[in-house]
Amino acid sequence: MDKGLKVCADIGGTNMRVALMDKKLRILDEIYTSTPKVKDEFFDVFLNAIKKFSGKSDILNVAVAARLDKNGKVILSWNLPLLGVKLKKILSRYFKKVSIDNDAACAALMFMRKKDLRNALVIAWGTGIGGAFLVNGKLYRGNGIAGEIGHMQVFDGYGNDVEDLIGGKAMKRRYGRWGEELHNLAKRGNQEALEDFEEIGEKFGRYLASIIFMFDPKTIVMVGSFSYSWDFMKRSAMEELKRFGLNKRIKIYVVKDKTFVIKGAYLMDDYREK
Repeated sequence: MDKGLKVCADIGGTNMRVALMDKKLRILDEIYTSTPKVKDEFFDVFLNAIKKFSGKSDILNVAVAARLDKNGKVILSWNLPLLGVKLKKILSRYFKKVSIDNDAACAALMFMRKKDLRNALVIAWGTGIGGAFLVNGKLYRGNGIAGEIGHMQVFDGYGNDVEDLIGGKAMKRRYGRWGEELHNLAKRGNQEALEDFEEIGEKFGRYLASIIFMFDPKTIVMVGSFSYSWDFMKRSAMEELKRFGLNKRIKIYVVKDKTFVIKGAYLMDDYREK
């Protein structure tokens, strides 16, 4: 068995990817499928996927859109049917070594590999909105749920959280179309879709301003499906930051790589906290 091989997974609220990867972060084989919304169906799909590769490696690293305690139990799960599940215990039946972390945290590890980051915020913006804080070169976890920035409350007439305002699962309700459809229309120059993204960008910029005032990161990294729509939102988002005098205070990196999080999952063992 090749020691450099690992089975890695990226479990998002809409889709999941399970792959066999080597030490050069190359995907040698993979399964990509939609994420079931019911717990039993979820485990049927996910366990069948990891079993396909179980004879190739003893190591399983999982990036998941949820928060876990130190024992691998899911303590926060807004978009996956996993709340309260002892995920590490279940997966340890199939692999000798199992590591699990939040998807935004894994993206932070991948970005740290590329850049010398000390203080940054990584935002994973897709079905939901999650985050990871890098403070003095280390992930800040609080008591386990630090970084759940999508659930900051907003009071603009809705009285809900940010995820409910501009998260992927809110697009159909707020703008009449799912995010991918909205993106494709904007790409073709549809004026209504472009105006919708202008509004989303404005709200996102206001949201970023609040985080900057609280945390003051030097860098913001954006990953997830909404990173592909950044060009449609950038002007209005940056205008909001400029309104608060913050546009020149930070550098924003937009990552357009659908395998970025799963690559970060491979790196979990290299950045294991003591």
